[in-house]
Amino acid sequence: MNLKNLFKKQKGDLPVPFQSRNNSFFAGIGYGNLFSLTTRRLPGSQRDWMQIAGDLDLNSIVSISMDYYLRNFLQCPIRYKRKVDAITSDYVEVKLLDLLKNPTDNATYSVFWSWVIKDFKLLGNAFIRKIRVNNEVVALQYLPADMMKPVGDKNEYIKGWQYIVNGAVYDLDKKDVIHWRYGRDTYDMRMGRSPLVSCLREISTDNAAASISYGFMANNAMPSIILGPDANDQTVDISEDDARTVKRRLQQDFTGDNAGGIAVMTGPFKMERASWSPEEMNLEGLRRLPEERIVSALGLNVMVLGLGAGLDHSTYSNYERAQQAAWEDGVVPLLNQLAETLTAQLAWEFSDYQAGDYIEFDLTNVRALKDDVIENSK
Repeated sequence: MNLKNLFKKQKGDLPVPFQSRNNSFFAGIGYGNLFSLTTRRLPGSQRDWMQIAGDLDLNSIVSISMDYYLRNFLQCPIRYKRKVDAITSDYVEVKLLDLLKNPTDNATYSVFWSWVIKDFKLLGNAFIRKIRVNNEVVALQYLPADMMKPVGDKNEYIKGWQYIVNGAVYDLDKKDVIHWRYGRDTYDMRMGRSPLVSCLREISTDNAAASISYGFMANNAMPSIILGPDANDQTVDISEDDARTVKRRLQQDFTGDNAGGIAVMTGPFKMERASWSPEEMNLEGLRRLPEERIVSALGLNVMVLGLGAGLDHSTYSNYERAQQAAWEDGVVPLLNQLAETLTAQLAWEFSDYQAGDYIEFDLTNVRALKDDVIENSK
């Protein structure tokens, strides 16, 4: 029985548990910052870790991971399949394929879908608008996920969407919007949530560790020091001008192009260290844990990305297995989710659609999956 007809026979749909999003939650919406959707207070902390982490794609681990997806996405051509009988299906050429391969005049195939994939993986939501002429879908428009807001009430939890750009609000009909989401956001079930949100602390830690490493290198890898007069228990005052002069001389003699230089003091001074050395801070170890967790949240592994946490145990055979795992656990599920969404929300719009048609990505020529392809063909 058709589910829609079944629901019509009931007294009414049960209410959906969601909280309407408000302006304070959507701080920054409409500016494409890749973080306004995911503001969260993580367990055990009152900090706004999304604000601390900043633009997710500017973290090197996240960016390297996303680059893996975007490069390998192109290995799998998009196909349209139609059932021949209860068991087999054949590839067919339909108008929808032309649209998916050339979705817009403003971007190429690879660029358009890279925008969509990045939003989905980083924010857990991706949006595409159907452009119509005489009610026929003729083009697709990418809509940044952090500029989209669901509109609904207790009777109809999605009545439409609002697209918000620099304060201007545009109302969109829900039938004109393709929404690709990851699971559900426990704050608002109309939206998805990326597993990356749980790693905001790790992203912030890695960003901070990178800044600390730079600070050490920019200062000749010297920990911070406190320099003062050696007064032998006597009170000695030095002027502000003298203190600035001593500080400037030490910076000139020991940092930058003069690293390893010599300084001669004209009076008795004593020096005390005010911070740990790089070895004591174990910055290398401090960056390994974020690498592992961030990459895992994105469905990949550190070995296939060439990150330090995976290179310690890397061998040729391990690398091959890591590539296979990255495809099986990351790329293939991503492509299946995208194909499922396009089939459910777009394929039916075309006159040559038949019940049972579906979209898929062809994995035949993916080298990392060759063993699986050969085994399935036997």
